[in-house]
Amino acid sequence: MAASEESAVYSKTSWAEPNRRGNQNEGTLTTRQWPSWWTWELELTAHLLKRMEDRGFNEVDLRRMLEHASGHTPDIMAGRFVIEARHVGQSWGVVVEPDEGRQLLVVVTAYPVDRAQS
Repeated sequence: MAASEESAVYSKTSWAEPNRRGNQNEGTLTTRQWPSWWTWELELTAHLLKRMEDRGFNEVDLRRMLEHASGHTPDIMAGRFVIEARHVGQSWGVVVEPDEGRQLLVVVTAYPVDRAQS
């Protein structure tokens, strides 16, 4: 699949797979706790790429946040979800929107969560 100017498609490994010793990684949720879209390939939006630059994190950091995510809740926008994650010792929210038609998990944005909101 070709990447557009507005977004790029990246493959990812399944986050629900056990580590090399056959144990679940601590902080990693199992497939049963996540919707089917959790294992889809990622699409990173242009908006997200700009926020990554502004907020000082990269794709590896994002994937690590998602790999060790602790949960998800519906976003205020219908069809989107906020993934609860951590990065450099702080709580983060990663907004995703499953694209059923293309079976891609579109990552809209990621932001540090203010401690007063936690």
